[in-house]
Amino acid sequence: MLMNRIVLFLFALMLTISVKAQFVNNGATVSIQPGATLRIETNLENQAGTVNNQGTIEIFGSFTNAAGAGTTLSGNGTVKFIGDANSNVTTNGDALQNVEIAKTSQNITLQDAMTINGSLTFTNDNNKIILGSNDLTIGTSGSIVSADNNEYVVTGSTGRLIKIDLGSTAFTYPVGFDASTYNPVTIAENGTVDNIAVRVLQHAYVNGESGTQINTEAVNATWSITETNPGNSNLSIMAQWNNTDELQHFNRNECGIGKYNGASY
Repeated sequence: MLMNRIVLFLFALMLTISVKAQFVNNGATVSIQPGATLRIETNLENQAGTVNNQGTIEIFGSFTNAAGAGTTLSGNGTVKFIGDANSNVTTNGDALQNVEIAKTSQNITLQDAMTINGSLTFTNDNNKIILGSNDLTIGTSGSIVSADNNEYVVTGSTGRLIKIDLGSTAFTYPVGFDASTYNPVTIAENGTVDNIAVRVLQHAYVNGESGTQINTEAVNATWSITETNPGNSNLSIMAQWNNTDELQHFNRNECGIGKYNGASY
């Protein structure tokens, strides 16, 4: 579906519009009102123009916001990924409000950094967000709903899950190194409110995030936790792991969190 410039498309209250062809916006203003749903059964491409979403956009395929396209989504609407195919997401710096992952055991793969200011909700089983080298940021008032060992954020490369303005209210980062390893960590910032980022690595290493793998008396994972503003942090940290992550001679009754300081733990 090709949308021409200087055209206003308004999807009315309590109406579901289904687009079976690819939906391409080339300069129009597309408005979805509260209660309305725009269902796109292939890909959505915002090449130029504005998508003002107060309702729901359901996408079977990929979501692409081209560079320089302007605001992708204004309003308090939801982008819902559905169907039985994997989806790629490109936002080019425009924040989404609410995102729902409701696919049939498929994944969302980020093509660039993505920000969600509202809620990220996992609805179905076996749905994951693959970060690659891209960060996923949850806004100040944002939340992650219904994540578990089947639905979480995969940090197998350099991409991080970031919580903006983390304070004393604990926030769980539902992360895993790959699609079969779930190692969430719950963090509260009892010092100065800050943006706290997390990614989990596949193994424990002698040099923090590098070097020889540790193969005894440890959990076989590394949580990389970083802050935007160095100093004045006082973090409470609770890490979780699977039984199979426990290396030989690991003793739960004697375990603790080790921080690598650049020279040793």
